Amino acid sequence: MYPDPEAPVGFTVADAKLGQASRGSVEAALAAAGLGERATLTALAGAPDLCRVRSQSADLSIDVPAAFDAVLSSPTVT
Repeated sequence: MYPDPEAPVGFTVADAKLGQASRGSVEAALAAAGLGERATLTALAGAPDLCRVRSQSADLSIDVPAAFDAVLSSPTVT
């Protein structure tokens, strides 16, 4: 999903392959734990050093545990 001010709903949907997960990201932590290919719901209480998360077409720099209680990760969306 990509922001598109010209689209009636404000975004367009397009197929996209994501690159390697960023260091310090939720996705990298899930991959390191062997959970990168599974849908997961991860509680973030006490999670150290998570400073990035993917959201739609963006890779956000954020204090993830301070911003969210949990993260739902879906490796494939169709």
